[in-house]
Amino acid sequence: MNQKITLYVPATIGNEVTDNTEQVEHVADLFSQMFGGATALPVNGYWKDLETGELVKEKTVQVFAYTSFWNRIKNRKKIMEIVKWMKTTMFQQSIALEINGNMTFH
Repeated sequence: MNQKITLYVPATIGNEVTDNTEQVEHVADLFSQMFGGATALPVNGYWKDLETGELVKEKTVQVFAYTSFWNRIKNRKKIMEIVKWMKTTMFQQSIALEINGNMTFH
C-alpha cells in the first residue's frame, strides 16, 4: 500500500469551536470501509480567516488511511463526497485533503 490519504477534520463549525468526535469517527468509518482501516491523530491547525484576516488556531484531527493506487482511484469520487459533506455540514471555507504528501484545499 503506497498511497496515503489524509483528511483534516476541523474543530469548528463556522468559526465556533465544537467537539468534532462525531465527524472524526464518521470519516474513520468511511475510510475503513474503503481502505480497510484508518488512523486519527490530533494536531494544532492554523489558518487565516479569509474574511477577517485573523489567525485562527484549532485542534484539527488528521484522519488517514493507506491503500493501493487502484483502490484510491476507484474511491476518488467517494473521497470527494466526504470532503463536500464535511465542508457543508461544518460550514467551512475550505477542507484540507492530502494525498501522498500533496495538499489541496476544497
